[in-house]
Amino acid sequence: MDVHGRPVSLASLRGKVVIVDFWATWCPPCVMEVPTFKKLHATYRDKGLEIIAISLDEDEREVKTFIREHALPYTVILGDEKVAEKFGALTGLPMTFFIDRKGRIRAEHAGFMDEEDFVREVERLLSEP
Repeated sequence: MDVHGRPVSLASLRGKVVIVDFWATWCPPCVMEVPTFKKLHATYRDKGLEIIAISLDEDEREVKTFIREHALPYTVILGDEKVAEKFGALTGLPMTFFIDRKGRIRAEHAGFMDEEDFVREVERLLSEP
């Protein structure tokens, strides 16, 4: 479920390129990536990109306040250890996974990524059938 109570399933996103980003409001590099995610969402959503940000914050109110203050246009989920375990060991925050149209994890990155690297990976995956 996302923070608004809507169900979210990676299986339902097959056919799209998906960025899954584990983050937290208290993580400065995570917050630094938010403008890039907003740009990616605006530029590539209509081309088949979905972004799912999985917050590892413990306080749901803080996450909802952050979403409102930063006008996040993409899906945000409140995560926990069980959600994180499905992706294997998280080696740090932010931790970003790039999933292709067939639902396979094609790349992952621990730590801050600059906008150019995000664009390169997204365009590579979007160019594939």
